[in-house]
Amino acid sequence: MNGMIEVLRPTGGAKLTKDKPLPGVADLENKVIGFLDNRKPNFAVFLDRLETLLLNDCHVAKIVRRQKERVSGLAGVLLDELAQECDLVIAGSSD
Repeated sequence: MNGMIEVLRPTGGAKLTKDKPLPGVADLENKVIGFLDNRKPNFAVFLDRLETLLLNDCHVAKIVRRQKERVSGLAGVLLDELAQECDLVIAGSSD
């Protein structure tokens, strides 16, 4: 060994872009809200509580839930389905 340490930079070659934010939803009343559950521990618990809050306090029309087959699975088809059915989609992660 020559006393040198090789440092690897795991950032890859992706460049960040500054996209404009999508327009927000002004009011949740009578909206259809989609949840994408990524199957991480406790995320379903969070979504259960959020669903109750949205239905009771924000008067959303309906909650549509989809769940990935596994944590590391792709969500493209599920997101496409939710985008067709919903005014707003909430996806996240939890442990």
